Amino acid sequence: RSRHSLPVPVVQLAAPAMAKCEVLVEAAPEDDITSLVRHFDELAAAAPHMRMDAATCRRFLVARKGDIAAAERSLADFATWREAAKPREIKREDVAKELSTRKGYVHGVDRANRPVVWVFASRHDKSERDLEESVKLVLFLMEQAIEQADRRGEEKLCLVFDCSSFAYRNMDFDLERRLIQILEQYYPERMAHLVSWRAPSLFYIFWRIVRPWLDPVTASKVELVDDDRLAELVDREQLPDEVAARLYGA
Repeated sequence: RSRHSLPVPVVQLAAPAMAKCEVLVEAAPEDDITSLVRHFDELAAAAPHMRMDAATCRRFLVARKGDIAAAERSLADFATWREAAKPREIKREDVAKELSTRKGYVHGVDRANRPVVWVFASRHDKSERDLEESVKLVLFLMEQAIEQADRRGEEKLCLVFDCSSFAYRNMDFDLERRLIQILEQYYPERMAHLVSWRAPSLFYIFWRIVRPWLDPVTASKVELVDDDRLAELVDREQLPDEVAARLYGA
């Protein structure tokens, strides 16, 4: 297998902040979750799209650091957004041009049985993309991965960015802002890992600009990894053929 040595991942939270986040993740009070479910059940009597299950309420409550009022507002925004955007109804023909580039797809699972979304940064050209179709592709892939996770009894996903050959034409700050907004506002606590693989030096410039836009907890999940670390996260048999060939040789 080829070796691509990278610096130690640069994204780390201070220990006290991380410890607090971990407590919230592990200890979202069941009474608060039940209260949120009951609240949205009442709203659903008049607006069925407002109904929320306990798992969704738990994710939003954790993401909002245990603040029930903030979680309630975010869940209401989430329900309104899903009713309008209908991300689960996006079809392959709606994102045909984006899919034809093979810049992103869902394939396999990581070693914790979580679906993996693969994104190939060098196949994205900001001068050629339609921003709204690119956003639809993000939603299409997220919904596809979540559907697979649900079938496996999992909630979280793994997102791998292949940053090989990353160039200036791939630096799409408008799309990155939308991606961050989507993940944090509408898919909180869905990501177990956000992995950037084989990142060249140019990517570090891009990352220094983008990192402040992220919630600290989200940023803490980002890893800049080499081949060995990727192999630790995803078994060889679960890799796309094109990734396996580069990681292990033909």
